[in-house]
Amino acid sequence: MIAGLGADHVVAGHKRPGRPDSPGILAETRAYIDDFEDCVARTASTEELYQAMLEIHPDRVNPGALWGSARSVKG
Repeated sequence: MIAGLGADHVVAGHKRPGRPDSPGILAETRAYIDDFEDCVARTASTEELYQAMLEIHPDRVNPGALWGSARSVKG
């Protein structure tokens, strides 16, 4: 829905300082969510899910949030 608005700027609530407020962040976020769902389907534990996502997205901000998400799905 947000992508459909055609905004020139998208201000993320959680991002690395200095990153532009580009609408490209929407596609990046969608890809991250899709990757998470794929990893959920192919892993058996919290740790496996967490490590699989870190392999795909090693520089993502706030790995603690990823750990919490992995625990909520696999814990």
